[in-house]
Amino acid sequence: MTATPPADSFHRYRPDIDGLRAVAVLAVIAFHAFPGLVRGGFSGVDVFFVISGYLISGLLLQDLHDGSFSFAGFYARRVRRIFPALIVVLAACCLYGWFTLLNDELRQLSKHVAASALFISNFVLWHEAGYFDNASLTKPLLHLWSLGIEEQFYIVWPLLLWLARGRNVATVVCIAVVAVVSFALNVAGMADYAVATFFSPLTRFWELACGGLLAWLHLRPTAFNVDARTASAASLLGATLLIAGFVGLDEAHFPGLPALVPVVGAVLLIGAGSTAWVNRTLLARTPCVWIGKISYPLYLWHWPLLSFARIVGGSVPGIVLRSFIVAASIVLAWLTWRCIEQPIRVGAPTPRKLATLAGLMILLGSLGATLHANYGMGLRPLVHDGNASAFDLPASQIADAGCIALLQPRHIRLCHLSRANPPTVALIGDSHAMALFDYVDRYFAARKRGVVLLGEEGCPPFLGVERDQVNCAATMRNAVEFVASQPQIREVYLTGRFAAAETGIDYGAETAPGFFHMHLQGDAGVTDRDAIFAAGLAAMLERLAQANKQVTVILDLPELDFDPRSCLRQSLRECALDRTVVEQRQAGYRALIAGLQQRYRFRTVDLLDAFCDSTRCVARADGKILYLDSHHLGVQGADYLLARGFRLD
Repeated sequence: MTATPPADSFHRYRPDIDGLRAVAVLAVIAFHAFPGLVRGGFSGVDVFFVISGYLISGLLLQDLHDGSFSFAGFYARRVRRIFPALIVVLAACCLYGWFTLLNDELRQLSKHVAASALFISNFVLWHEAGYFDNASLTKPLLHLWSLGIEEQFYIVWPLLLWLARGRNVATVVCIAVVAVVSFALNVAGMADYAVATFFSPLTRFWELACGGLLAWLHLRPTAFNVDARTASAASLLGATLLIAGFVGLDEAHFPGLPALVPVVGAVLLIGAGSTAWVNRTLLARTPCVWIGKISYPLYLWHWPLLSFARIVGGSVPGIVLRSFIVAASIVLAWLTWRCIEQPIRVGAPTPRKLATLAGLMILLGSLGATLHANYGMGLRPLVHDGNASAFDLPASQIADAGCIALLQPRHIRLCHLSRANPPTVALIGDSHAMALFDYVDRYFAARKRGVVLLGEEGCPPFLGVERDQVNCAATMRNAVEFVASQPQIREVYLTGRFAAAETGIDYGAETAPGFFHMHLQGDAGVTDRDAIFAAGLAAMLERLAQANKQVTVILDLPELDFDPRSCLRQSLRECALDRTVVEQRQAGYRALIAGLQQRYRFRTVDLLDAFCDSTRCVARADGKILYLDSHHLGVQGADYLLARGFRLD
């Protein structure tokens, strides 16, 4: 039996939904601007997904029921809603980036502009993710991944509902199947495909589909009929879930099952209706509604401003500047809404208006693609001045086919092999080992010896130690067993991001201690970082000693608390750190390694000897930037070590 939807139910304005938008966008902004304050504020994006799924599905279902639906009309409304503010923000980013960014930064921004204009930012960011990818704060359009997922939903969803039109049971089954399958993929993908699970529409559509299921129920009063007390209780529970998510969720394990917290919270608040207690007394308040009305341009503006401040300043902006940026974002959002969005959305969607918006978006996308392909077309006012290669990725980022063949059947993701000489030296470690490989390879090539690099990004050279979302224990076990099985490999060098592993602190970034989550394999109850560090490195040293390998531990280079690119922008910046600060940061892991030297016979090589004098540690020498980012050696850094005659043997 077919239920009749109430007339105009989804064409009536609900101020409490704008209030919920305000809560979502303020949570996201708080997370970005003050991450230590609202650690789970990123889940505001998931609230937006539910709201979008609810409103879009409701309008589609009602128009399909009334016989007034058309694809042209639907997409015309989407263009008028999405394009105006996005065009303004993309154009502003291009203009500002042209005059302030370095060539590699402009090239990345240009690629993201093109991807944003095509609404595929989530796919581009998905394939960029990695240890040698630029930090998230240096990507002014990073936040548009969510807009890409919404637009991809808008492409698929009307067609699915249109195919199921007139058959109410088929419609709800269609929505439910999408929600269940997408949610299952989301949960299953977190173990081995965390980055893909975060960015893929297939693992995010369930959040929008949950809003769609709620819309289907709301269009059937007999199926969705609750009393005022129950509605108010639902709204209180929904608000509690949102607050719990904003305060307690951890992005390291998100989305997965934890994404249910903000999604269920948003569903309960919307489903409770506009008369529920939380909705009418809090969400429908004038300040919340006002923020909700400008939430879309506010979301668009806030992140580019924070990101550009980080890029140009060379470090995380101070709290006063971040507070000012948030205020400026609100002003810009209101101006965009008042002067751009509202005039365009008022009146009929004329072909001329739609063609202009589409043409401007195509123009921006083409401009981004052209700049990306041509490095600024040779017209840039600001260039690297000979430092372009400083920020190139090392060749060892890509696994070497010959190395993979040599390792068979062992699986090691980080694998690179000298091309000229057979390996007699092994370098085992994480992305710091990867960054150092160019120098190590060239150093031993001059001595007619080959090097094999083994390990995994994010995995220090420990045995029996796991790191969240990275299969470190298996990788390091495979690496050391391979080395043990090769009698021609006589020397093994171990290195990694030791200071971060020992302290759990990402120097130079605004993260709380503990970002480098590690635990002993089979014993997650051990939480003392020093104990995990010592046990993991001792196990590695023990196995290599059993295999009669000569071991050298390379003590890591200084981690910067500024972006080395800022040394090119700010000629007065010294581009150096106080040696005392570096020694204090590294004191813990150095003491642990010194203690292990009393039990195992191994050498140490200290990179501080190359980068530091008695008072300071440099990130630039002879006019060249030595770092790839704040903590990886750059291509020119390898040249520097060789030119200085820094020795490994």
